[in-house]
Amino acid sequence: MTMLDRQKTIWYHGIQARMIFMLIFTTTLIFGLFMMVYYETTRIKMDTEVSDLSIFFANHLSISMIPALWNYDQIAVNSILDATMNEKQVLALYVKDITGNVMYGKARNDRWDSVSVSRASSFNDFVMNRKDVIRKDETLGSVEVLLTTKFKREKLNDAIVKMLVTLAVLNTLLFLMLFFRINKIIISPIRAVVEYLSRLSVGDIPEQITRKCLNMLIEATNQTTSAAEEIAVGNMDIQIRERSEHDRMMVALVRMIQRLNEILKETDSMIKAVGQGRLDIRGNAQAFEGGWKTLVSGVNQLLDGLSSAVSEKTALNHEMALARRIQTSLLPTLTDDFHPDFEIAATMLPAEQVGGDFYDITYDRAGNLWLAIGDVSGHGVTPGLIMMMAQTVHTTVTTNIDCDARNVVIILNDILYRNVHERLHESHFMTFSALKYLGEGRFQYAGAHLSMIVFRQKTKSCELIRTKGVYLNLKADISRGTKNDEFDLQYGDILVLYTDGLTEAQNKDCKMLDIDGLKNIVVRHANQEPAEMKDMLMADVIQWCNNKRDDDMSVVIIKRK
Repeated sequence: MTMLDRQKTIWYHGIQARMIFMLIFTTTLIFGLFMMVYYETTRIKMDTEVSDLSIFFANHLSISMIPALWNYDQIAVNSILDATMNEKQVLALYVKDITGNVMYGKARNDRWDSVSVSRASSFNDFVMNRKDVIRKDETLGSVEVLLTTKFKREKLNDAIVKMLVTLAVLNTLLFLMLFFRINKIIISPIRAVVEYLSRLSVGDIPEQITRKCLNMLIEATNQTTSAAEEIAVGNMDIQIRERSEHDRMMVALVRMIQRLNEILKETDSMIKAVGQGRLDIRGNAQAFEGGWKTLVSGVNQLLDGLSSAVSEKTALNHEMALARRIQTSLLPTLTDDFHPDFEIAATMLPAEQVGGDFYDITYDRAGNLWLAIGDVSGHGVTPGLIMMMAQTVHTTVTTNIDCDARNVVIILNDILYRNVHERLHESHFMTFSALKYLGEGRFQYAGAHLSMIVFRQKTKSCELIRTKGVYLNLKADISRGTKNDEFDLQYGDILVLYTDGLTEAQNKDCKMLDIDGLKNIVVRHANQEPAEMKDMLMADVIQWCNNKRDDDMSVVIIKRK
């Protein structure tokens, strides 16, 4: 075997190759397992988000389509479908009759534009949810919502590609570092000894090598190995003994340990400062050289980004908290003698984000009691502003204009459509019901919101009063679909107005409370006064959802004395 062959054998099967490839393999394996876990958990999370969003759209469409399908109002149906298609993830919407045939439909074309279709289209990678449209126990048809998973998949794939590029860069840097450092500190002396032994085996006598020198070499190798093992487990207090003033290997090992201790001290001080909330701390990168300087500079850059992100988040949280305070401060203040015929209690629990819940209790100039409740679709500042606008308009109209419930709904829609739809170009719709007290327990109501719950004292059971009308801000003129209806409260009867934050609250098994669950809670606490009943009802709902509120929760309780 030639000298070249021996060098190749040492390279492929020696200590250096095994250490390098083992470390790279371990790093790759750990990073690969992390990528697999990240991909699977992120995919499940994204699929759940798309599924939840499809359920939300299906539920809302099944409610909003009731008046449009009942009145055969094609314009209203198309307006509702167009408003829903503004969401980029919506792939297709179908409104079907009871036989399953498509009556109205919207779908995406190749340019991702929304177009009308007369039959179901064929798509890939989507989540579908179907909901029947039911009016007074009569099925008018059904709605199907198809949401694409394309955008979620693309986002996830981009993240995986970036992680793969990062892994490749890390492995390259690790290979270069291990190649040069291990070769210099460990492999070169070993190769020299192998060369000497090879020359001796063929009778070529090199400089004299005594047993003492070989023992010192073995001792140095053992000491270096022990030091590396201690360093690997994080022990930087080991003592390295230099055999002579020319022992460059041990000197280099001592310097490496000193540098590691300095790096650990520098980074430990930064970590402790960050743990104490100090994001202004920075490491002294100028005190180091080469890769250590790059490491400290990278940590400094990470702290710069973290500090900026925390500052932005703090400012945003402050603005959202201020918006929530403004939202709750606009709610009416109730007293024990607010109305001679009724005991009234109301509350709203805002979600973490600013929502669009709204209720109002006021008097007109003739002394008539007015009640109102509504909910703007979506979350954030825009629905909150629309809610504030609606409350201002409702209070202004009822206190200054002689009108009935239908007129209030029509005027409010006209103002919202002109300001929100035409000027702000926002498509958020609003559920809304207005109630006017006519006296002797009689209420007049109009608008489209969730069914009102009436607990009848005589039968000790709940009755649902369904609202009939059109959601606000879907079309400019809703006068044709808006009508007055009436109902009465007998002595001891209780009227409960609420928003979908209660009925759509989910428990740990992702089961919604729904209207039946809310009715059971109302019956359970109907023997309490409205103020106590309100608190107990909210406590039961919060317990149901384990205090995880994704939407505002509002309730108004009116009990006839």
